[in-house]
Order: sequence, then C-alpha cells, then structure tokens
Amino acid sequence: MNNGKPVTRATGLKGAATPPGTASVGVSIRGTPLTVLVQTPDGGKIYGAEVEVWNLRQQTTGATTNTITFNILDSEYDAKVATNNNQVTVKVRSPHYGPAPASPSTPVTPGEVSQNFDFTKGTPSTVTMILQDAGLARYTDTYDSIPARSLTRRQARDALLCLHRQGSIRLIPEPTFNHTGTVCNAANCKVASPLVGQLVGMSSKVGDVTLFMINGVGPNGLMPETNDQVAGVSSALDLTLLDVRNAVGLWRLAQILQNNYFASSLYHIGISGGGGRTDCHGQGRAIDFGGAAGNSGTVTVYNDWGKMQVWDLNDPDTDLATKRRLPAGQNWPPVDGTLMYRLDPLPPAGRDLARRVFQDVYNFALQQYADKTETGPQSAPPSTIGGGGYIMNPDYYHSDPLPSPHGREAHIGHIHMQIGGTGTDATPPVEPEP
Repeated sequence: MNNGKPVTRATGLKGAATPPGTASVGVSIRGTPLTVLVQTPDGGKIYGAEVEVWNLRQQTTGATTNTITFNILDSEYDAKVATNNNQVTVKVRSPHYGPAPASPSTPVTPGEVSQNFDFTKGTPSTVTMILQDAGLARYTDTYDSIPARSLTRRQARDALLCLHRQGSIRLIPEPTFNHTGTVCNAANCKVASPLVGQLVGMSSKVGDVTLFMINGVGPNGLMPETNDQVAGVSSALDLTLLDVRNAVGLWRLAQILQNNYFASSLYHIGISGGGGRTDCHGQGRAIDFGGAAGNSGTVTVYNDWGKMQVWDLNDPDTDLATKRRLPAGQNWPPVDGTLMYRLDPLPPAGRDLARRVFQDVYNFALQQYADKTETGPQSAPPSTIGGGGYIMNPDYYHSDPLPSPHGREAHIGHIHMQIGGTGTDATPPVEPEP
C-alpha cells in the first residue's frame, strides 16, 4: 500500500493503466478503474490519442491499442469527483481527428473532444470517446448534377466519402487515411481505403430509408403472394462489393422514395456484388428494385404490377381506357413486341400509389442508369415502360420464358437497372491517391 498517493509505473507515465480487478506492484488498489475507449463513429480504433481525466491526470494510448485505464483513487474521488456531482470529465486529443460537427455540412476540424460521465466509486466503468477523422473534411461534393452512370469512379468514390462524412450513408469498412505530419491537409492526409477502383460495402440504412432484401419465396421464386407477408420474409442486410457509381445511384434512389413518398423501407431482390457472378450483378453495378413501404403503405412490383391484368393484344381498340384486358392470372403472351404500362390507366384491382411509385422509379432509372446505351449520354428518345432498353420490368418488350433470366417473365417481381453492360465490364485498375 502507498497511503493513497498517486504512483508511477515503470513506463514513466503518471497514473498508468491497471486492468480492472488486477493489482500490480506499486499500483494502489484503493481505487475504481475507469477505462476509456477512443474510436471513430463506426468503431474504428484510434491509436496514440492523449486522454485526460480532467483535474486528475493525463495519459496517452499506445501505438497498438485504443484503450487506457485510469485507477481513480478513493481520495481523488472524494476530493474531485464527489464534489462535481459524481461526474468525471474526459478529454481526448489526437492529430487529424476532431469532434463531430453540429451540422453534417460542416467539415470536421481537428481538436479536443470533451464529455462528462457519471462515475460511482467502487463501480468499474468504461466510457467511449468518439472522434471523427478530419481527413474527410475535404470531401464536400456529391456531384448531384452528373448522372450516376456518367460519374467517373473518382467522382463517385469522393461523393461517397462526402455522404459518409455527412452521416447520410455508412461505408463498411469506414474510410481510412494515411496521416503524416501534424497538420491535416491534402498533402498529409491521403485516403488509404477505399481507393479509386475498389468496390465498397455500405450499411443497409441509406439516409432515412432501410434497405430490405426479400428472400426467395413464392411460386415466382422472388416475392411473397401478399404485401402483408413482405416484412416477414425480408432482411436488412448490409451491402457488399458495390461499384461506387451504383452506390451513389442507390443513395439517390432512396432519396427519391423518401422525398416523394415518405418511404422508410426499400425492398430489393439483390444489390450486392459477388455471388460467383461476373456480370453486372456480380460486379455490383445493378439494382433489382422490388418495392417500398412508408406512411402511405406498401407497394411491391410483384403484387401491384406483375399480377395485374394486361391488355388483350388481339383487341384492335387503341383506346387503353376501353381496350379489353385478359382475365386475371393471364399474362402477356410469350412474344417480343412493344407493350404498354398495364397500370396506366389502372386495371380493376390496380392502386394509384403503385402506378406512381413504379413510374417514378422507372423515370429515375432513365435519368441515372443505362437506358439505351451502357454509359454516358443516352440515345434519344428515352425508352418507355413496355419498350426496350436496359431497364427490365414486368412489361418489358422482350419475352424469354423461365428459367431464362433475360426476359420479362424473370422480371415479374422487380425493376432491374444497371450501369454499364450486362456482361462483364473491364475491371479498372486501382488508382493510388495523388
């Protein structure tokens, strides 16, 4: 015992760490452990941070750990903590890191983070201090004026860094930087990951919309037979191996649904890349949109579009308001040809909400994804539902009966949109940061 006086370990650091419940030679056990974790918002470890328990002592985390434990002596508690409403103030400083800004549009500025915590004598506590990487501060442009299909991979990657900084999306793993020097600027702070040309992962929470993947059920292998069953067969899975242009497009699609329909859920059949495929889906360049849900209700492509009555192509009437429809359950005949959007005008069981949502999603795909050409400016005029192009849906012009994945029959339950070609696109080289 040392009569309650602070001690110094062999490292020479005043008040150095003693793991909870462990006694070391020369370290008082008449105290309460307070462990401080220093990390980024997504749990990334920050090494070498200066940690101060205000008015008590200061230490520095090591090069291989982001935690540090203070043994708050009983005498210190009585003199400094009990007289401060049983609270301790923890302050953390680390070059190139700073507090989260009050507004997402405000860049992170390196600086000290300070926070008060309740602390009870005799009860070991662990607190977490959150710092944001100020390297993200340079990324402020989401390139909204450029369609997703026309973004360079560097523009798309930088847009994702901006959205991650704003908290609009969460990249998985979170971005990391190679920091040098003590000043956070373009010369000293270079992106380590994701590099331009790399695929990215992303949380299923995109803005205010959660992405749910519908598990393969039902006779069509894609969707449940009623909208009430959708939530029960869907999973909010984080996305992996996304082309950065598609990740930006996905963010924009979620925004359209949230802004126009107050959507809180987006249902899909598949967005992540990989899975042993080398086509647009395997390369993370495609979205299979299955539906959405929010304050106005739930709509799904399968139940609110694919199962609706179609027109009888043998009826010569050109007025769609009076043109005869086929009986319920009978779909388009297996032939190629320009068709019509079966929801406009609405069939007997049709829902106007579904008609508007699906038309808006199709229009979004026209603007942001491949329509008649794979990338860049599109050939005029733009396609319409029922015509050709790369945007596939229940009324797509091309028929190719199941089990083929290439006709409208395979898209009775979703809208397919893609960036680039359907097959394998040349993989771009990974570019180092300039």
